[in-house]
Amino acid sequence: MFLRSIIILFVFVFISIGAFSQNFEGGIIVGFATSQFSGDDLGGFHKPGMLFGVYTATPIGKKSMMQFEIEFVQKGSWDPNGKHSKYKLNLNYVDAPLLLKYPYKKFMLEAGPVLGTLINYTEKSIYGDVNDTRKFARFELAGIIGFDYAFSDRLIINAKYNNSILPVRKHVDGATYRLNWGQYNTVIEVSVHYKIKTIKN
Repeated sequence: MFLRSIIILFVFVFISIGAFSQNFEGGIIVGFATSQFSGDDLGGFHKPGMLFGVYTATPIGKKSMMQFEIEFVQKGSWDPNGKHSKYKLNLNYVDAPLLLKYPYKKFMLEAGPVLGTLINYTEKSIYGDVNDTRKFARFELAGIIGFDYAFSDRLIINAKYNNSILPVRKHVDGATYRLNWGQYNTVIEVSVHYKIKTIKN
């Protein structure tokens, strides 16, 4: 049910933004994410997930652009080898990155903040649901760096590195050490951007 609602929201936002001005371009995003969750004692980007959404962009200078995205992203953690009781954490987010993009050779570099909203989550092991009283933060503040490579005027390959700036959950004992205030999401995203609306000259 929530996936259908998210898709309807994406379509509405894309149509609304696309109607603003001929100086905007936009399209759809489809890809995958692989993630890890700090403090789970597993390490490595073992958790695969879906990624899809919409984007819109506009020039803000002779070369640079500002891009806004809304994406459904599956994050979390997974113990694929069963070393830690087959632990699996599924975190379903709607992310809203605001990215500054600048060309470098054949690539378009990008960086910016992300506001994520946690839709729901599951935390399981071989013994069933994990009974953890620690609550996840409803909202996530993260940062992104990445790049585009355009195969054509409409087809673009994108890769991103997405990392929480603020923790999304406290450590088991609530301990902190220097800049380590809790548990954080780290996500590698690879996606295809298909440009539907192009900027009119």
